[in-house]
Amino acid sequence: MRPMRFHWLLPTALLALSAIGCKSRAPQFTPNHMAMDNVQLVAEHQQQVADVLEELFGTPDDPRVPDGVDLDLELLQMAAGQAGYVKDPEDPQGEEYLQRGLYRQHCASCHGVTGNGRGPAAAVLEPYPRDFRPGVFKWKSTRLASKPTQDDLLRVIERGVPGTSMPSFELLNEQQLAAVAEYVRYLAVRGQVERELVLTVADELDFDPTTGTTDDPFDPAGDEDHQAIVDEIVRNVATSWQRAGEQIVEPDPKFIPAEDRTEQQIAQSIEAGRELFLSPRAKCTDCHGPDGNSPVVKDYDDWNQAVLDFRKQTATLAAQLDREAETLQSLDPPQAKRASERLAAERERLQERERVAAELLTPQMSRPRDLADGVFRGGDEPIDLFRRLHQGVAGTPMPGQGSPRPGVEGALTEEEIWQLVDFVRAAHDQ
Repeated sequence: MRPMRFHWLLPTALLALSAIGCKSRAPQFTPNHMAMDNVQLVAEHQQQVADVLEELFGTPDDPRVPDGVDLDLELLQMAAGQAGYVKDPEDPQGEEYLQRGLYRQHCASCHGVTGNGRGPAAAVLEPYPRDFRPGVFKWKSTRLASKPTQDDLLRVIERGVPGTSMPSFELLNEQQLAAVAEYVRYLAVRGQVERELVLTVADELDFDPTTGTTDDPFDPAGDEDHQAIVDEIVRNVATSWQRAGEQIVEPDPKFIPAEDRTEQQIAQSIEAGRELFLSPRAKCTDCHGPDGNSPVVKDYDDWNQAVLDFRKQTATLAAQLDREAETLQSLDPPQAKRASERLAAERERLQERERVAAELLTPQMSRPRDLADGVFRGGDEPIDLFRRLHQGVAGTPMPGQGSPRPGVEGALTEEEIWQLVDFVRAAHDQ
């Protein structure tokens, strides 16, 4: 039996505690240190990337929208900052107050101010809250590699995610829901731009990872080529979100099961789905077990795998430096001096990686769905299950059975996927 988890009480309590001392320094976005350390980005470049991000996106209390990014600043301002109400700056003498801080009030205790999935409550939750920064979302109507639509985000926020600590926020009004969804998109866009900037600066500019110095600063304000890099990254990320509506998976109407099917027709479809479930073509039993209710826990999702890889690479670096230290005595004095200096610099890099690794959450393995539970996190309507089976679940080991993109044949036909939908829905009833 899985342990009981208080889905809302602990995050709410932690949020209340975090509000104590509200006159403290305004919160800042936490840099993506794991991405920076993976490419050995030097401190000067790290600060320059941070400066560019603040110029583009502002701060948690004062968000900005870069040119060309389709985000509603008014909605972002409703979600940003400390929870409460402020006077309308356009009518300071009036009686109108504007809402602020919806994200920090309802989301930050789990997802963190930066949206990195490491809020105060995150460590005690299973699964962990989503890290929005990679821009990868599980529960959506679009193709596997595509972004979710605004409606997808709104639906998850409004209904919650059954079987997890993500509650329903259906008590929020329409504008409040839209503000939270818009802020999630904002954090994802910002996180993607940050990661691309880190990778590009590390690849394009010269620096010495051993000494941690550079003579090649990243200066978009003073260098047209650097500004062009920023503009291209922002444009590419923005375009991926703007095209989400073009990537919705719409089933072929001729294969959608009729609503007036007879019991015999439904039973035949369920049996065909069961055979597909057990078949090597679909490979469902590899993770869900032969009966659908004995999940095989053996893999990590992308978020946890990234942490696991970072920690393994850090341990490998530590072992490598220990071996190199043992060889110093065999070197002549000039060689030993140079090797010692390089080793000292590498030790500093190792200490930084160990500091970052200690802040990361212990990786959790991905748990395939127990079909007998009848708990479907992305929605339990037939169209929800069809899209999960057709495209898979982004960022997880769950593969898609349908066409990954137009013109490419999938492992199963749409008719067969609908048969699997019938079997999955019946597995709970049985």
